[in-house]
Amino acid sequence: MHDSACLRDTNYAEWHEVCDRLEIRDKDAYTVRHAMTMRLDGNGVPLKVGMSITGHKSEKMYLRYRQVGKGEQEAALAKIAVE
Repeated sequence: MHDSACLRDTNYAEWHEVCDRLEIRDKDAYTVRHAMTMRLDGNGVPLKVGMSITGHKSEKMYLRYRQVGKGEQEAALAKIAVE
């Protein structure tokens, strides 16, 4: 399990309340932060807004959490496909 240092400034009561509301169980802070970064970015949330939600201080680190999925690559290629 990864260190939860990424959430050291977080109000843990609030953190647990949000996790309960989202039905997130048995996940460490790293996993939740990674999933949130993917969801935010994948749904078109602007980078700076996503960073403010996840607590990332640098774009480099935010983008490190953001991985490109195969479906995203295929969708991008389909947009530029020549018919």
